[in-house]
Amino acid sequence: MTTFSPAAQAVFDKTGIPPIGLGTSGRVGDDGAEAVLSAIEAGYRHIDTAQAMEAKRR
Repeated sequence: MTTFSPAAQAVFDKTGIPPIGLGTSGRVGDDGAEAVLSAIEAGYRHIDTAQAMEAKRR
C-alpha cells in the first residue's frame, strides 16, 4: 500500500490545493487562453487567477 504525505493526500481527496500551479499574471488574450488550456491538458489543477480577479490588493 502506498502512503502519501498529508499535503499530497489532501490533493487526492480534493480538500487541498495542489502545490504546483499555473500563474496567469500577464497572460492575456489568445496566448493566455492557450497557456491555461495547455496547463489543464498537462494535468495542472491549480490555475491561479487571483491577480486577474483583483484579489491581490496592496
